[in-house]
Amino acid sequence: MKKYLLWLYPGLKIKRYILLIIAGILSFAWGFHLIVENRRLYVLIVFGISVFLIAYGFKKLLNSVLKSLYPDERGNVIEELYLRKKLLRGPKIAVIGGGTGLATLLRGLKHYTSNITAIVTVADDGGSSGRLREEMGMLPPGDLRNCLVALADKESLMESLLQFRFTEGDLAGHSMGNLLLAALWKINGNFSQAVFSLGQILKVRGVVYPSTEDKVVLRGILVNGDEVVGESRFREVAVPIKRVYLHPPGAKTLPEVEKALLEADLIILGPGSLFTSIIPNLLVKGVVESIRKSRAPVLYVMNIMTEKGETAGFTAHDHLQAIIEHAGPIVDYVLVNNESFADHLLAKYQREGQQPVTVNEKLLKKLGVKKVIKAPVLDQKQYLRHDSEKLARVIISFYRKEIAEKV
Repeated sequence: MKKYLLWLYPGLKIKRYILLIIAGILSFAWGFHLIVENRRLYVLIVFGISVFLIAYGFKKLLNSVLKSLYPDERGNVIEELYLRKKLLRGPKIAVIGGGTGLATLLRGLKHYTSNITAIVTVADDGGSSGRLREEMGMLPPGDLRNCLVALADKESLMESLLQFRFTEGDLAGHSMGNLLLAALWKINGNFSQAVFSLGQILKVRGVVYPSTEDKVVLRGILVNGDEVVGESRFREVAVPIKRVYLHPPGAKTLPEVEKALLEADLIILGPGSLFTSIIPNLLVKGVVESIRKSRAPVLYVMNIMTEKGETAGFTAHDHLQAIIEHAGPIVDYVLVNNESFADHLLAKYQREGQQPVTVNEKLLKKLGVKKVIKAPVLDQKQYLRHDSEKLARVIISFYRKEIAEKV
């Protein structure tokens, strides 16, 4: 009995709405009394007031209870709950990559589905991630942090906090998000669990996993036979890259990653640096094997510009050929930008030795591509890069028309 009396506790903002509902019910009962007395005009008025009091009381009561249960939600709680349910019905999408390109894609996709699995490279060895990796022996957290921020339910505030970078003292160069992941790693004793815990704090729409928990170093062989050691060194190469590999060999992926790939409705590669963000994930044992077993088609989001050193002079055909040489013919569809470039931005990139990635549809189809999807997906505010909203809209439209309807 005591627990029911708690509903009458002061300050809950519940009693007033319960009284409204009771008043509506009593008014409704009075309406039936008026029917007996054959006072039809009054009956309509009383019934109208009764319905209003009951409906309004129930609405406000429900809203008050839900706001107490979900205090962090802004606006209409019912709309928030409806949105969550809607996103849960979205397609299961597994995205493979790293760097800013992957975060850009996730930032757009989260508005269409919360069934997102981001599979992120852990070969980074530069900046804050590299220092934490060397000093603490942890996996590099930077790319994972960016993906978590991109998938966060309330992105603006959390992005400011987690992307905050210290500029003084021993912490100079470290981001708050990287340090938080390091602390969670120490608390949990498991890096994937640390990433999951931070995801819960951020209320991410999806999950983020490292492609492997093994500590690996990315190495590359250039066409002249020279070797590059470390992901951060690839930007410095002046000779084309022949192939890349992980050291030590034998790195295995997580069971959760394999499961996500096998159950996916769509698998996306990129966008992102070819040799340092995309291919390293495909070199992890279990990733390509799961992609081949999966019924989901694979969509490769082609980069907009070449990258100095890493993919200088590369065409779309060269990008796809490199993926095939490292992982086999796993790509079914390729998405390319067909939007014109702003002259001043293009000139800026060309001065840095970067060019637009040229696309030859016939050559791509000779490599096994079923269809080349051309769409305006460019963000030209300050840089030439993918627009998260445009990119996600094109991908979801493609999925609905080309895949979902055929299932």
